[in-house]
Amino acid sequence: MRPAPLRRLGRLELLAGGAAFIAPAFSLAAGYPVLAVSGGSVAPVGILVGTLAALLAAVCFAQMARVLPREGGAYAFVESTAGRTWGFVAGWSLSLLYVLGPAIPLAVLMASLEVFFPSWLAASLGTATAISGAVFLVNASGARPSSRVALSFFLLEASLLALVALLLAVRPGVPLPPPPGPTGTLFMVGGSAAAAVFLFLGFDSVSTYGEEATRPTHQVPWATLSAILVAAALYVGSSLSYLHAIPLSSWSLGNASFPQVLGETLGPGGSQLIALVVMVSSLGALIAVENASARALFAMSRDGLLPHPLARLRGRGQVPMAALLVPVLASWGLVAWSQVTNGPLAPPANLLFGIVFGLVVLGALLAYLLVAWSYFRWLRRNSARGGGWTLGVPLGAMAVAGILLGLQVLSTWTGSPDLPAALALWFAVGFALWGVTVWAGRHRPSRPASMRGPARGDAAPRESSVEV
Repeated sequence: MRPAPLRRLGRLELLAGGAAFIAPAFSLAAGYPVLAVSGGSVAPVGILVGTLAALLAAVCFAQMARVLPREGGAYAFVESTAGRTWGFVAGWSLSLLYVLGPAIPLAVLMASLEVFFPSWLAASLGTATAISGAVFLVNASGARPSSRVALSFFLLEASLLALVALLLAVRPGVPLPPPPGPTGTLFMVGGSAAAAVFLFLGFDSVSTYGEEATRPTHQVPWATLSAILVAAALYVGSSLSYLHAIPLSSWSLGNASFPQVLGETLGPGGSQLIALVVMVSSLGALIAVENASARALFAMSRDGLLPHPLARLRGRGQVPMAALLVPVLASWGLVAWSQVTNGPLAPPANLLFGIVFGLVVLGALLAYLLVAWSYFRWLRRNSARGGGWTLGVPLGAMAVAGILLGLQVLSTWTGSPDLPAALALWFAVGFALWGVTVWAGRHRPSRPASMRGPARGDAAPRESSVEV
């Protein structure tokens, strides 16, 4: 019997998953320094381009979710219109965000803990292990309980972020000299646009719950667009207050953290407040991103593209436990590797906020481009329902995402040679896993029909019509 999860998620729970994944405070902590040093004087142009790319992609995700309410998100959308190979490319690209991405909020959370605890405790592998284990247990309870925990974290985060913005707004303004930036206007626009895209990453995660929503064709599109609009409102208010109180030249990727820079303006109490909101946001992001990762891997495994155990559902909440373990172990491993300082196993310089950050953005842009292409193909097959003008949305999304993707590839190829190699390795691993899965499936011994039955945890879902 084909494994299927429980339909128990309502509007607010879906919105919580997307908003907590976007995690405005965490994204500002991780992305704002990159934005400041990569955009230079043309950062506002990059911000507009990156925001436009995210908004157009969100519309494409929402429209595809309306006609194809399946688990898997980008993989399911592209596979339905362009075939399994392109679907795998889209899903595996976005898995850079879902599988490797959790290492960034885990590292940011540990850095924020140093404000309250000694650095040796906050940065220890024991702390990373405890955090990873706690988040796994929350997600293992099921999509509905974990999404409600994520909603609580997001509401607290939004309240604290609004308080910080208010405190900064009443501070005297400061002059804003143009910050230093790399030469080359196009690369500067591309760099700041990539950082802006990073701020919105996570709206796409709502579509991975297509088979767990009680009314997916209505709730998933609504939650997708609502998540990105709520995050945009928080970003606008917060960024205006930061620009009012703190010059961009104060930010530096190498020697300044979010609590440090804002603490210089608000004092020690302000530094602790900022650290607290970043911790809350990072925890919510960890819960949401690992949940979405499990759903995407589950869908690809169920269709025979990844090892079969990733598609098994366990427990009362019908959770893909094996798939849930993948981002937990990957993020813990990356954080542990980043703490190796010397020897043959020492990681590349700036592993998390350079290589992983760049990989996450590259993968997301490629997946967004393919989803927009998928939506375009669907509209063409259905004679552009709603009028020919509707083709403008996917065409615009493809154009903006394609331009940004090209700029990112060119800039990373010349400035960060480790990124292309890491991206090639990621896809090599993905296609190797697919090949091994297909080979194992063909050589799996079959059982007599009388002995066959649903695998453990593969029971049909219990429907629920209750909407939150």
